[in-house]
Amino acid sequence: MTADAMQGDRERALAAGMDDYIAKPVKHEDLEAVLERWIPHLEQEPLEQRSDGAQGADEEAPALDLSVLESRRGPQRDGEPDKLARIVGLFIDDVPLRLEELRRAVERGEAQKVEETAHMLKGGSGYMGAVQMAKICAGIQGLGASGELSHAPELLDELEAEFKRIRPALEAAVTAN
Repeated sequence: MTADAMQGDRERALAAGMDDYIAKPVKHEDLEAVLERWIPHLEQEPLEQRSDGAQGADEEAPALDLSVLESRRGPQRDGEPDKLARIVGLFIDDVPLRLEELRRAVERGEAQKVEETAHMLKGGSGYMGAVQMAKICAGIQGLGASGELSHAPELLDELEAEFKRIRPALEAAVTAN
């Protein structure tokens, strides 16, 4: 997103490797179109809510929404490294660090840090098509926002297990192409 856009800025930004482009002043319909392209569509039916604020896990759910993951690949020029492989690698390296950061924040009772870190991890998970992981992060984020962290360790265990479940699928999606 940029202000004071000049003619040709969009093309230059996209050529430089940006995923999309929107200029200010933002028109509602333009923003909606960009968001439609990049935000994964979650199931439309209501999710089972648990008493601890998390959303019920669906053990039968696919590990990844591969259509979301594949949309991250983007065009590749000769000689350039695979964009998807780079993004997946960064995500795989980052998640354990964020999980540890969340555990420390929970142990210290730092609700705001829990909320912020879970929010970041939720966004990254959604971007990767890890829908269930994003749902668990949303539950942890909600606990952080409420300041009630007593159920957070259980959700962190779920989050860690979900990451272990999707990691092979992420790696396979990269090596398959």
